[in-house]
Amino acid sequence: MHLIKHRELMLDRLKTKLRVTQIQQGLSGNASALNAALSMLDKVGSEGAEAKFKGREKPKQQEKTRKLGKKEERQLAAQKVSGKFAPPSAPKLIVDNR
Repeated sequence: MHLIKHRELMLDRLKTKLRVTQIQQGLSGNASALNAALSMLDKVGSEGAEAKFKGREKPKQQEKTRKLGKKEERQLAAQKVSGKFAPPSAPKLIVDNR
């Protein structure tokens, strides 16, 4: 249970140790270790900035219902017609070809 509680803290410490080791190797002349350390630091910086601004997002404005045009209004009105002037229903097929 102890390890589960402190998993994130231990993971952060391990990542820090790896970064320090890579930077030390890079400074001693290992170019690939230095490149890996720099790319990891860039990633950490962008993750930190993203986490910082995550809660600051503007709330999305509710989408306004757009006004229907004349043809669209007529089409909706025609679909709602019932009774004598309602459009006929489609014929029922005896065999379903699906």
